[in-house]
Amino acid sequence: MLLVMVGQPHEFITLTDKEKTGPLTRALKRCVAKGKLRRDVIDKTVVPYYIRTVDDVRAAVQGAESIEIDNETPGAKLEIIDCRSIAAVTKDDNNGMDGIFDLFWSIHMHCIQAANPSEEEFVSIKEEARKLFDEIYDANEGVPSTFVACTLRRRQE
Repeated sequence: MLLVMVGQPHEFITLTDKEKTGPLTRALKRCVAKGKLRRDVIDKTVVPYYIRTVDDVRAAVQGAESIEIDNETPGAKLEIIDCRSIAAVTKDDNNGMDGIFDLFWSIHMHCIQAANPSEEEFVSIKEEARKLFDEIYDANEGVPSTFVACTLRRRQE
């Protein structure tokens, strides 16, 4: 079994520049500052985004060994073959930042919708986030990110 998950550090969550916040947080704050978004929308926006490290995955597999389900410990049957952190760059060679932004937006838009912004607020957030992408990222360099890839198999009995 191969598992791939978002790893730490991840550019969409914590940028490496001086502001140290991701583009969604920045876009929300800019919209509030411009009077285009109610502050409570930020307070209600929850991004259930759990970035992992190799150590997190190893600890989770080890912890699963002792969890009983129906008088069995299925986690004890798993064995890690390999687990590594992989640095990647997301690029869209054909469309500059458009494809990368579309990926970002498809991942995060539902978190914003769950905070119940008006249609105008929602559009403002998307437009501000898109502007930020052009400010923050270079289309030729892409967006750096990290993934954790883990290969597991059933233990030989």
